[in-house]
Amino acid sequence: MDTVFAEHLDNESRMPAGLSPSERRQPARLLRKLESSIPASDEEESGSAV
Repeated sequence: MDTVFAEHLDNESRMPAGLSPSERRQPARLLRKLESSIPASDEEESGSAV
């Protein structure tokens, strides 16, 4: 398990190596946007169920 986990971490470190700093920031911005949409979506669902 330790070996597989270490290999996984190495892969994660290598994946963005070919991206520019701007390209590396873009997924983080999109993930924050998706994350912030979850509470709004939950509120809409609970409001329509009442």
